[in-house]
Amino acid sequence: MMDLLRDAIGFAQTLPVVLKLAVIAAVMILAFLVCYTIWQNPPPKVEVATTQATITAAPDAKVQMASGEGSSITSSEEDRRIEHPQAPSNTGNVKVEGPNFGIVAGTYAPVTKEEKLQAIQRLKMQLSEFSDYPERVNANPSTQMEEMFINKNVQTLYNILSPYDKQTIDSIPMVGDDLNNIKKSYYAFAYGQKGIEFNLTKEISLNVEGRLPAAWDIYQRYMLMRFSGSSLDDIKSSGLWLNYGITWEDCERVYQLLKDRDIGKAAIGNIKLYADLLIKTHSLTQTIKDQNW
Repeated sequence: MMDLLRDAIGFAQTLPVVLKLAVIAAVMILAFLVCYTIWQNPPPKVEVATTQATITAAPDAKVQMASGEGSSITSSEEDRRIEHPQAPSNTGNVKVEGPNFGIVAGTYAPVTKEEKLQAIQRLKMQLSEFSDYPERVNANPSTQMEEMFINKNVQTLYNILSPYDKQTIDSIPMVGDDLNNIKKSYYAFAYGQKGIEFNLTKEISLNVEGRLPAAWDIYQRYMLMRFSGSSLDDIKSSGLWLNYGITWEDCERVYQLLKDRDIGKAAIGNIKLYADLLIKTHSLTQTIKDQNW
């Protein structure tokens, strides 16, 4: 066989170039004709009978197949059991735990009609709550005044109440209404304090030589302490926290300049609101303790 192949190759090599090209062209034309014939007359399709099956997950793991003869196949529960894990039912409030009052919310997809209605209602309440408190104060202090407070009971109580809607808070026996009032009042205080400190910084920047925001913060800290009732001597004895060449005398000068302006009056009024909240929170804390929950 190998000798015959070698002889054929040797014979082809002896052919003239023109004849070689003619042979190649003939082979290509023949291949084209074969492909064209197959394309025009494709082989007959082989039809395979198919059966549509409908599988129903029944408690007894029975698989029902809708065929022409209506046959059914039942397998063992161990082999064919179809389980539908029940979605966790988070129909109550979010869970609050830990010393930092971290909110742990589970995820769930409503399945039954009742769960869907509950989810819609819960979402409505949350959206309504968001519309009342769109810029809710974070657990961490968001203003310099809040950072300076030694007694942070009101902040702590607000952070506990913050995840809950009004209806839920109202459901707490004896103190529900008072809790909601504290939540509203502290929100008003914290939100108002942001605006006060923004405007106070602006006024300070217009009345001091320093151009660094960090220097303006020092003046602001001094003024907030003065607005809270501390005297110049009290502040001096609280520690050496001046910097950038700022003196106590210059801080006092700016305080005297701004205390009777609108910004000074607003700051003093907001601090009084917080002082009132401290008294109410202390009283409310005692009432809650007496409930022995």
